[in-house]
Amino acid sequence: MPITSPLFEPVYFYDKKIIIKRDDLIDAPISGNKFFKLYGLLKQLQKGDIPQKIVSLGGYQSNYMQAVAALTYHYQIPFDYWTRKVPANIKCAPQGNLQSALKLGMNLCEHEGKITTDFLHTYYAKSHSGKDICILPQGGAASQAEAGMIVSATQIKHFLQKHNIAKASIFVASGTGATAFYLQKHLPCHQVVTTPCVGDKDYLIQQMHILGNDVLPMIIESEKKYRFGQCYREHLEMYEALLQQTGITFDLLYDPIAWQVLLANYDRLIKPVIYIHCGGVLGNQAMLARYRYHQMR
Repeated sequence: MPITSPLFEPVYFYDKKIIIKRDDLIDAPISGNKFFKLYGLLKQLQKGDIPQKIVSLGGYQSNYMQAVAALTYHYQIPFDYWTRKVPANIKCAPQGNLQSALKLGMNLCEHEGKITTDFLHTYYAKSHSGKDICILPQGGAASQAEAGMIVSATQIKHFLQKHNIAKASIFVASGTGATAFYLQKHLPCHQVVTTPCVGDKDYLIQQMHILGNDVLPMIIESEKKYRFGQCYREHLEMYEALLQQTGITFDLLYDPIAWQVLLANYDRLIKPVIYIHCGGVLGNQAMLARYRYHQMR
């Protein structure tokens, strides 16, 4: 599997030392935690086991959507992506992940009703007789993600062993929680810490229990409740402070919440703290445009 050696970069942010696992720098058709979530599928494709079509679902600015589009473009596989109706102004001038995915040949399928994997299985069973259609769950939250997370966990183990570190905190932002869940499962001697960025703690626990009954990571909620995908001044300020102090670009959806929680709880965490950079910065283009729009109003 072609992948550059993982880079663990120590930084100081507001005088707090944190080691960044730079998964955003993975040298492959896809990067970030999406590389690990799609690792099993990538191995399958490299062996020549190519499905007739790949199908997935989710939001129209999804990082996962863009990653699957990049993978299917690389292997020249048709890709249907199902999402709710996209606003006309966004369809006329797509930005960020949507723009990239469309340029990579993604077929955008809009649907007014509820979209689930069961719906997709039924739809493609009728339209394609279900033959050789690979349907991926939203955000890659499935047991198939475990193979890649084992690779990521092994990279972390090797880094800690190399530096004679017996205990560490591994901090990662969560959408569905698959990354945090599987990292904790395969790093039992260390504390994986996560914060829910899409729903609340109960939602995250529910999503993780779908994956298994293993020991869960430590879940710390933000003191302030945020609506996912909305613009908040403190998120933009956190993004800008990270860029200024570390020289690293983080994403504007998940990372500002995760870093807010990390800073607030830094003193109670086992040191060192390793922060997983999950990538997703391509989506910043659309988010920054929205921030500029809100500031102009």
